[in-house]
Amino acid sequence: MNDNEVYILLFVVFIVLLYFLIKFKRDINSSNKLTAEHKEKIKYLRTINSENEHKRINLKHETEKEISALHHKIENLEAKIKDGTKNQVVAMLKSQKNKRDRVLNQVGLSE
Repeated sequence: MNDNEVYILLFVVFIVLLYFLIKFKRDINSSNKLTAEHKEKIKYLRTINSENEHKRINLKHETEKEISALHHKIENLEAKIKDGTKNQVVAMLKSQKNKRDRVLNQVGLSE
């Protein structure tokens, strides 16, 4: 092989290496972009999950408060039955018990 052929061969090898280097860099940039997009999606989904969990907990607390208030009203009405004014109190008691049962059924609890 003479010197010109060696230089041409080295030049071709250099061009091939440069091509693979550029292709590799492009693939890495693409992978980095996909990774960044996935991280953003994960962040978004975690935020949504956190908000949904917060809403679920608030709904549970509100439902528990409502059930507790209904239990308290029922206890008061039962105490009033013992004291007198039976007809009105019995009607109110039935109404409150039905309301409590509906709320318990909505939540999935039943006594």
